[in-house]
Amino acid sequence: MIKDALLYKERQLCATAIAANAAERGHDKIKRKKTGPHRAGRKQRE
Repeated sequence: MIKDALLYKERQLCATAIAANAAERGHDKIKRKKTGPHRAGRKQRE
């Protein structure tokens, strides 16, 4: 069970990394889908 939690956390980190890369490149679709509660991509939108 601990291993599953670690895998889930790693997957989340991977998703956030992909979202950050996409935000830098300006892919709006991926950016909107993956924004977390802290609204990581707001700087690009403003």
